[in-house]
Amino acid sequence: MESIEQVINNFYRYFCGCADNQNITDKIEDIFYTTTEREYEDRGTYSIPVAKMLELRKLLTAVDDAIELLLANDIYIGENNFKIALNIKTKECMTILRGLVQAQSVYEIEYSQLFELLKGITSIRQEINRISLRA
Repeated sequence: MESIEQVINNFYRYFCGCADNQNITDKIEDIFYTTTEREYEDRGTYSIPVAKMLELRKLLTAVDDAIELLLANDIYIGENNFKIALNIKTKECMTILRGLVQAQSVYEIEYSQLFELLKGITSIRQEINRISLRA
């Protein structure tokens, strides 16, 4: 769980541009502004720089791997943790993230989709913090 949190923190740092010492806010409008340097509006697209695509790939891989590991060990993690993991796996933002990562060349995302992606990732971070695994 700690490694996923680190990957998410790196995502905020390198994709969204949040400073290391900045406390990551749960206010999506602030995260959107830091990412795009624009106020949120429904119309428009964001061209994702190639360098930022690596952060999307890292995030998708880390979250997918961790969730699959949790779901494969369902009898050991408990029902509540299983439900949290399954909820994370089926989030809309994971579908958006997969679509972006699998895109061949053009990395553009509509503002509304980017907003939903950032909102979903923030939600995933909160849900991961709810998972409690005991040895």
